[in-house]
Amino acid sequence: MEDNPNNPYQPPGSDVEGPTPPVAGNARPPLPWEDRDNVGFFPALWQTMVLFLTNPVEAYARARQSGDVASPLIYGIILGWIGAVVGQLWSLVLPFSFLPFAGEDALPMLGGAGFVAVLVIVFAPILIAIGLFISTCIYHVSVLVVGGRSTPGTFESTLRALAYAYSTQPLAFVPIVGGILAWIWALVLNVFGLSRMHGMSIGRAVLAVLLPIAVCCILVILVISLTAGMAFLSSQS
Repeated sequence: MEDNPNNPYQPPGSDVEGPTPPVAGNARPPLPWEDRDNVGFFPALWQTMVLFLTNPVEAYARARQSGDVASPLIYGIILGWIGAVVGQLWSLVLPFSFLPFAGEDALPMLGGAGFVAVLVIVFAPILIAIGLFISTCIYHVSVLVVGGRSTPGTFESTLRALAYAYSTQPLAFVPIVGGILAWIWALVLNVFGLSRMHGMSIGRAVLAVLLPIAVCCILVILVISLTAGMAFLSSQS
């Protein structure tokens, strides 16, 4: 079957292992978020988030392949902002359990934490948008390295995959471990998203997601090794 350039929900030609592209008479409905004019803003936001958390393969299969790039961007900012707000609230609530042991420094410390929390909540949307574009640049380079010229997706494709992975941010409601759970499940969503949007196999998508993490770990190890080496040489002189 040839790709239909007029159908934004049809994936590019690929070696993706998973659901077949929608065809006439068997087309999937669009994501609720991408049909929010009919579904309603908040119902669409909720339904899309639940769909990505419970069935990411189906969710990405129903996502647009191109056009209206503002939709996933806005979606990612909203969900990311919710996660940031919840995380900051936990950072203020949890220390209260230690107040009896904190002594006179407790209130100033909480006041400072509250000020930082307000700043984060206010500027979070801007920081999330910047972070999303930076991570999109990094992952897109990784996709090109892993997939080469055989990858039919574009920078917009990577942005869509990562933006919808912000569906995991509300997991921050879970105290203490919520942030870790959100990060791990976001990596899983990134794999499915890059696979779908770029027409890559799941194996290549996994490599594309892990490559930046591996590079970052190697750089950290190098910096620590160099710092330790310089400190050792200084102690010997």
